[in-house]
Amino acid sequence: MDFDLIEQSMTRIKISATHISSSSQNAARTFPHGAVLYYALGGGLGHFTRAAAIARQFRRLRNEPFLILTNRALLPPEPVDALQLEDRPTPPQLAELVKSLVEELCPAVFVTDAFPAGVLGELGEVLPKLPARRIAVVRRLQPQWIVHWRLPELLRDHYDAAALVEPGACFADWPESLRVVETAPTLIRDADELWTRARARQTLNCNDDTPLIAVVGEERDEWLAQAKQISPQGILRFISPATPENKGFSHYPLIELLPGCDFVVGACGYNLCHETMALNVPALLPPQPRLYDDQWARAKWRDERSTAPRSSTPRYENGAAQVAKLLAEMMD
Repeated sequence: MDFDLIEQSMTRIKISATHISSSSQNAARTFPHGAVLYYALGGGLGHFTRAAAIARQFRRLRNEPFLILTNRALLPPEPVDALQLEDRPTPPQLAELVKSLVEELCPAVFVTDAFPAGVLGELGEVLPKLPARRIAVVRRLQPQWIVHWRLPELLRDHYDAAALVEPGACFADWPESLRVVETAPTLIRDADELWTRARARQTLNCNDDTPLIAVVGEERDEWLAQAKQISPQGILRFISPATPENKGFSHYPLIELLPGCDFVVGACGYNLCHETMALNVPALLPPQPRLYDDQWARAKWRDERSTAPRSSTPRYENGAAQVAKLLAEMMD
C-alpha cells in the first residue's frame, strides 16, 4: 500500500493546561468535529508511535480526522494532526483540559493509549462525563498500577471496548463484559513498506557486508561494550530519534533502518521489542526500570519465544490495522 497517496499535510498546535479554555477553543477552530481523539500522553516515544501507526491505518478506512494528544516536546516528522501539550499539569488540571477538549472538539471516539485511567490517574472522574465512545489501547503494565488505578472496574464501567496490542496485556480480573479485540503488535510500517537492506545500510553509511551492530536509544557504556563483544570486527552505529549531531544517526521511525542491521542492542520497550521480532533481527534488549511499563515481563516473554530464520522479505501482521478497524466500527 502506497501511503503517499493518502497521507496529507499535518497540522500541529500547542496547548496548555494553564490556559484550558483558550487552548480548547483554538483546537476546535483548527480541527473539525467528529474526530478520533487519541490520548497518547506518556514519558516515552512509544505512545506517539502507536498513535501514529494507528492513524495511518485509520486513514485507509475513513475520511474522518484523527487527532493525537501528545506531550512530546519535539514531534517526529510523521504526517499526523496533533495537539502538543506544552506544560506539566497536575492531575486536576489535566482532567479539566481533557474534559474541555472533548467538549469543544466533540470527538466521536476517545481513545486512551496504555493508561485507561490517564497517565496521572486523572481520568477516573472524567470518563463518565465524556460524550464519546471510549476505547482503551492496552499494552503491558506493572501489576501495582493495575491495582492502584482499579483498572478492572474502570474498564468495565467506563469503556466500550479495549484493544490488547501485545501478549500479556490482559491482566487479572479482566472484565468479561467488555468487548475485547486482541491484535498483533502495532507497527508504524507495514511489511511491504520496509526499506531494502541496501537502502538502510547506505543510510547508516555502511556500503559493504561487514556486520552492522546498532545501539538504539541511549548511549550507555555497558551497551556499547556488549555490542563490541558481539562482533568485535563489526561496524557499530548509534541510532536515536533525536541524536546530537556528530554522535550518531538520527532517524524516525527506526523500523526503516532495521533491515540493514545484523544485531540490535537497546531497552526492551514496546516498539524495539516488537519491531525486531517482526523482522527477526537478533537483539539483546535488557529491561530497564520504568514507572509504568513492565519491561521485565516483556523481556521474559521475548526470551521464551523462538525466532524464525531471518528473511530478505519479512512478512508480519500489523496490529495497527486491526485497531484502526475497531475505531472505524465504533464511529458508526
